Amino acid sequence: MDIWYYVDATRNRQGPVDAAAVAAAFQAGQLTDDSLVWREGLAQWAPLRQFRDELGMGPPMAPAAMAPAATVAVSPASEDKKKNGCLLPALVIGGIGLGLVFVLAILAAIALPAYQDYIIRSKLAQALAEGRGLVLAVEEHFQTHGRCPTSFEELGLPEPTLNGQLSVNLLVPGEDQCMIEIRVGGLHTHAALAGRSLYLTREENGRYACSSDLDRAKYLPSNCY
Repeated sequence: MDIWYYVDATRNRQGPVDAAAVAAAFQAGQLTDDSLVWREGLAQWAPLRQFRDELGMGPPMAPAAMAPAATVAVSPASEDKKKNGCLLPALVIGGIGLGLVFVLAILAAIALPAYQDYIIRSKLAQALAEGRGLVLAVEEHFQTHGRCPTSFEELGLPEPTLNGQLSVNLLVPGEDQCMIEIRVGGLHTHAALAGRSLYLTREENGRYACSSDLDRAKYLPSNCY
């Protein structure tokens, strides 16, 4: 019976032992096929795998074939679901964006004309205020001279200069009927104002009524018609 020596997993030399003890150490995991063993008659230490038959351990075990990496097949349905999952938020966002554009367009269509109307009304109110500023001077002239003035020179006032937007005239359409004309043709923010005027006309009771030849009464101040 041969006497064996071996180097275990902790690199310590074990022996002398018989072949059965070497095989038992291999089964216990203390040895591998690469562990060094020696017996009398060998020139040097050699790997255990060279003596498996001699030790009654059978041929070396083939290394276990590595299982191929599992591949996850992506079914067309899964791919479509993924695409649909991305497509749905895009459609929602796109729909919201189009809705906002539509709403903004409606608001702009409403707000822009309303703003233009507001500008026209404010300009007309300013023009009327300029005309009413002359009422007192015209009435004083009428009470003093018994007739309407026909020029600003008669009133002792310089002719108004209103930056080209307005022009003010003194008219006498009839006996005792003094009239202040405020032409608004310079207010070219709207074509409806071209060549139009506001009038302050003296009535028999000495009041000055406001009237206009504008086509759209909605632009006129509330105390004018």
